[in-house]
Amino acid sequence: MASRPASTLPPQTLRLLRLAMLAGVLAVGAVLWFVAREQAPVLDAATAGAVQIGFYVVAHAALGAMLLLRKPFRAAGPAQRGMLFIAGHALGELPAVLGAVCILLLGTAVPFAVGLLVFLVAFLFFPLDEDPR
Repeated sequence: MASRPASTLPPQTLRLLRLAMLAGVLAVGAVLWFVAREQAPVLDAATAGAVQIGFYVVAHAALGAMLLLRKPFRAAGPAQRGMLFIAGHALGELPAVLGAVCILLLGTAVPFAVGLLVFLVAFLFFPLDEDPR
């Protein structure tokens, strides 16, 4: 059996990492949703519109960066693949966390749902080595 380079992470570790990231985002979103139900939105209408536009710009930028990172991920060797895997999932997590904050600021869960969708796209763009994709 060939030995792995020191910087290569096993697929079990990467699977656990991405599931922990998803669980953390879901937990933060749930807590902020329960807090936001008890209070009025923090921002006025004009500022809320600007925050929504900013969120969607960040979500599109993260999705674009994930698309750009997809090609090097496919061509990377085992040593770089784990690093790009983590970077891709961190890019996907960004809109989900920002969407969770938008629940508190705006009083709506739509940005959080969009952020979760972008995060789940990272699962498709950056599969584990043993995934059949």
